[in-house]
Amino acid sequence: MKHILFFAALLVFSSNGSAQSLVDSLTQQLTAIQQASILSGFGVAIITQEDILYEQGFGYADIANKTLYTPQSVHNIGSVSKTFIGVSIMQLVEEGKLSLDTKINDILPFRVVHPRFPNADITVQHLATHTSGIRDARIYGFGTYILEDDWAEIKDELRGMAKLQARIIRKNKMQALSDFLKDYFTTDGQFYKRKNFTKTEPGTHYEYSNIASGLAAYVVELVSGQPYDEYVRTNILKPLNMQDSAWKYEDIEGAKLASTYHPKGAKFPRYSLITYPDGGLRTCVHDLSRYTQEMMRGYDDKSDFLKAESFQTMMDSHFKDEDEGAGIFWAINRRGYIGHNGADPGIFTMIEFVPEEKIAFVLMTNCSAHTNKKSFASIIEVWRAIRTYARKMIATEE
Repeated sequence: MKHILFFAALLVFSSNGSAQSLVDSLTQQLTAIQQASILSGFGVAIITQEDILYEQGFGYADIANKTLYTPQSVHNIGSVSKTFIGVSIMQLVEEGKLSLDTKINDILPFRVVHPRFPNADITVQHLATHTSGIRDARIYGFGTYILEDDWAEIKDELRGMAKLQARIIRKNKMQALSDFLKDYFTTDGQFYKRKNFTKTEPGTHYEYSNIASGLAAYVVELVSGQPYDEYVRTNILKPLNMQDSAWKYEDIEGAKLASTYHPKGAKFPRYSLITYPDGGLRTCVHDLSRYTQEMMRGYDDKSDFLKAESFQTMMDSHFKDEDEGAGIFWAINRRGYIGHNGADPGIFTMIEFVPEEKIAFVLMTNCSAHTNKKSFASIIEVWRAIRTYARKMIATEE
């Protein structure tokens, strides 16, 4: 079933020579980009509300073993994971268990107080729109990454920046999300500092915060009565038939797991995150396309996954800065495009849909493309190519 949508789309295009020519031309262009780049591999999808028009992988999921990158290649997606926190929050709002105006200290087992504004309440909406006054302190850098591979077995295989970063994170110890958050936010916690908070009052200033996102996921845990990973599996991944998506390596079919790389092919070892809800979901282009398609349909009141007003609330701007608007863990740019991106060691991910044109795009790469000008330029080239061809495809269908 996982290949049917893609091949069905190709069959539709086959009935129209010019449409098939577009598909072939896009594949040739993306192949050429990958071969000329320092990207290990990547996958893309072009989606409408009804179909996945194009879905293909390029390069390698594993360079050493010459395993091709396909739409079923699985790796973590970084901060695109945060959009699942947004969906979870809106589900709980619909159930009447939560509201966006809920004060987080009415839920948490420990108090989170902005030291400069101790009387200002932090709400769920503040966390979800990155306006809580909570910032990522230095500990967030590499202090929340946990090396999954055995250091003694991999250290001689690593090189360059990959080896340096792995050497740093190998000393970290896994901690429960709740324990880490308590250590970060309570005054007697080992990671607590005034610098964990901005100089601005909650609700008045946008500052992107991974830690605040983890705190929002913990709120979901407490309100739902389920561990966050289990909540998402039961209420999002399973209903949307995202069969190759999970938070843990052991829950993914081994043959589908892609290796991850720094630009120029330096392999990065497997790792997990203490604050896993903010960036630790592992999925593939095909599953992420299913998810993005459902979000796009819902925004246009064509999904029963959430109520229409919930989709609108989640994806409308609640706070604007100079560059973009903040939805409930979704970003809205100046043109009104809705989406998110994700960047972590060994990966880069982008999803976006254009409400007016009713079309969406997915891009995943098992390379930390954002850390290198040349690799990032290749990603931008890929993104422009799929946008251009998407519009041509739709025009051909019409």
